[in-house]
Amino acid sequence: MFASPTSLRTLTCLAAQAQAPGPAAAVDGVLLSVRYETPKMGNIHDAATPGKLIRYEIKGDKVVRSRALIDQPVVNGICISPLGDRVAITRADGALAIMSMEGGPQTELVRFIGDEKTKPGIPAYTGIQWPASEGGKWVYYMDGRKGGASNALRRVHVDTKKDELVVRFNRSAAGWFALTPDATPRSGRYVKRTDNYVIAIYDLSRGDGDLYNCPRSGGCGESASPEGSLFTANDGSHTSVALVDMRGRGQHSFRLSQWDGDPTRGLSRDKVEWAWQHFRWSTNSMNWIAVTQGKLRRGSTHEIYFADAMLYDWVNKKQINVTKNKPGTFDRAGGFWETGARESFLGFFSGKAPLTVEIKDARLSARARWDFGDGSPATTVATARHTYKKEGSYTLKVRQGGLAYQAQVHVQKRRPPSAVCHFVNEKCLLVEFNEAVRAEGLKATLAGGARVGKAQLNDTGRRLLVLLDEPLTRNDRLTLKGVRDLAQVPNALPETPLTVTMPTWPTSRADLVFLWENAKALNAVFDSRAGAVRELRVSRDQGMAGTDRYGRMRLEKGRLATGFYSQANAQMQFRDLVLADAFSLEVTLQSNDLTQKGAPYPKRIVNCSAWYDADWEFLLGQQNDRLMFSIRTTDNMLDAKGKRIKGDLHGMAPVYEIAKLPDTLPHHLVVSYAPGKLRAYLDGKKVFEKEVTGSLKAWGYGELCFGDNHNGGRHQWSGKLEGVAIYKRFVTEGEAARNHAAFRKKLQARKVVPQVEVQARLRATSRIPDLRQIAPYRDALVINEFAIEKVLKTSRGWSFGPGIKPGQKVRVAQWGLVDGLTTDLARAKVGGSYRLVLEVFTGHPEKVDELETSNSLAEDFEAPLLYEPLP
Repeated sequence: MFASPTSLRTLTCLAAQAQAPGPAAAVDGVLLSVRYETPKMGNIHDAATPGKLIRYEIKGDKVVRSRALIDQPVVNGICISPLGDRVAITRADGALAIMSMEGGPQTELVRFIGDEKTKPGIPAYTGIQWPASEGGKWVYYMDGRKGGASNALRRVHVDTKKDELVVRFNRSAAGWFALTPDATPRSGRYVKRTDNYVIAIYDLSRGDGDLYNCPRSGGCGESASPEGSLFTANDGSHTSVALVDMRGRGQHSFRLSQWDGDPTRGLSRDKVEWAWQHFRWSTNSMNWIAVTQGKLRRGSTHEIYFADAMLYDWVNKKQINVTKNKPGTFDRAGGFWETGARESFLGFFSGKAPLTVEIKDARLSARARWDFGDGSPATTVATARHTYKKEGSYTLKVRQGGLAYQAQVHVQKRRPPSAVCHFVNEKCLLVEFNEAVRAEGLKATLAGGARVGKAQLNDTGRRLLVLLDEPLTRNDRLTLKGVRDLAQVPNALPETPLTVTMPTWPTSRADLVFLWENAKALNAVFDSRAGAVRELRVSRDQGMAGTDRYGRMRLEKGRLATGFYSQANAQMQFRDLVLADAFSLEVTLQSNDLTQKGAPYPKRIVNCSAWYDADWEFLLGQQNDRLMFSIRTTDNMLDAKGKRIKGDLHGMAPVYEIAKLPDTLPHHLVVSYAPGKLRAYLDGKKVFEKEVTGSLKAWGYGELCFGDNHNGGRHQWSGKLEGVAIYKRFVTEGEAARNHAAFRKKLQARKVVPQVEVQARLRATSRIPDLRQIAPYRDALVINEFAIEKVLKTSRGWSFGPGIKPGQKVRVAQWGLVDGLTTDLARAKVGGSYRLVLEVFTGHPEKVDELETSNSLAEDFEAPLLYEPLP
């Protein structure tokens, strides 16, 4: 039996039924696709070859009609309006235009690429999205007008043609992207594949320009669901889809073609001939996704020499094949609109009570009948204006003749905004508001008297940067005046002082470039070049279990990658290290095993690496019980044969043994380099020193990785990491000792969940579920039954009501699947005796009772239910 109180599968099925009633395994709709003609064995990524716009009409599970809306090969990208009446296209001449879904004349909205960039053979392609917010009147696009570097998200009004900047990112991000339907310049989410095949989820309400605000692993072809909770993208292998829950539990990957009879099931990546390329969610149904599938040429996903459009019902795992192209021809599905008896969207509206909504739509006349969904009388008008006075979610419905329309209205409780103040460094504070605010006559003061030099609200009104003229030396209180929310009837921020708490670690934040204490902390540094606070997060990659209960990286059979680069140009964060010609790495690590050994290179704990196994800027690794370190300089580069060379983008560097790990407990390590000296401090004491010369100007492209190298899979380290800091200066032994003492106090202050350790005999097991049965989830607990043989010890605070004693029968929730991988539980044998560390299950602080659980045992209300946490 599978129980999941918050099952994503159940929620999405309900959402699909609510928005698009009708048969789940068939669809009535219209698929728009760009048809490309390329030479045989051509490259599907060749956007320099624009295509024609094709309309496919589907009824049930068959294509009943297809026709070209634009015959000339001038279309690059497409998306359908949320109302389903128009389509936006990007053209090879660098323009964004709209036209009717039935075809006909085009209305040009904006030139997104100048004439000098639209010469023959130069790609003129940009991503476009048409969210349902604000009445569906804005089309969003990536701006490529300045040298083709698309680091700005813009939008254009479909009626007035007003063109405006939404946000400018700190990194280039040309091409496809996805927006949630509620997106505005101050709300919603932006999803984009970066240039390193990492999916970045950007919160538009934060608006700090940092594209790596919340990176996750993935491939390309991203698309958001019609109600904004999910997005899809390739998982990197192009044989699976990554389904990401943006509001809940994170990423879940599963095979698209995983129904009974799938001919590719069980085949390894190099044996699968087919790959998935691009996705586009149906405009108004949670079930259906339009997909491009193609045949691989050799093993490269970049060489897919023909591709077909298909529709995929991911809930019921059914597909409708739309096209069957010959080699050299492929369809790129770009827009999918479901018709039939469904109600057309009029938009998403949200705000605090009282909220007044005004809807005007050219399709509606004075005969339109409006039901506002809040119990107020219905009315018959062409343009409706209505005020919602109470909080709640309402469905506004309109009927005119045989047509039906609806809008979603979410009314929040009327309340003032709230804020919290974070210490970034001695002269920089960051105030985060729980909603967007405006500042008129803003005044910021500190009770301790330190002078505020600058207080600036960011573009979206969610963050306030406070820069001080003098350093803060102790805890303080910050008072803000002149701050209000954006409600139609504004509410003022209370003038109650905000607490400013100086963190105890690190003891000095001078020249701090990177900071990651744990997944629960605000890991932020002040970027002086950009004049902004950068929040630094690590992404979860497939094959490892994520973070533990303390927020530490728990690295097993995989890696974490930050999307944080060392390339030494103005856009990259590691440029400051190269300019300073100094480097220090601080980390608290806990190895799972003192016999870990790599060949020929160490297991990677932390490294900044590129494509090759020996290609790193720096490397911290483990060989058995020894810690190893290497740093690349202009003086110590070696070629593949170990011969000294003067310069090479992929030159290797010597690896030094810097310390011995005494045990598998947490240990604090600092490694520092400045030209002429390399030192290491373990638990506050110097353990290694060597003369190493050369500049850091040898550094090139790389990615900061934890638990493996950039490509992954060959140098996996197993253990836990936290307290990671990188400085653009040399750290002394005294500072290393102070930081060790400060972090040790943090570890000692952690709240521990009470536990009991027992020896128990396994009596009965539940079946470990198959990934297909719990899709899209990838983690599952399994309920097994044990008989207690001996109580070994209990921790402080353990007080389990029924008591645990020898001979007692208990049920234990144990991890059977973790991130799609079967755990050692699969090898457990009935009758075997096992040592277990157990915690309470019901009311557990980590809410384990809300996770996907397999329990095929007969009910037994007498047996207590306990939980075995991951080590």
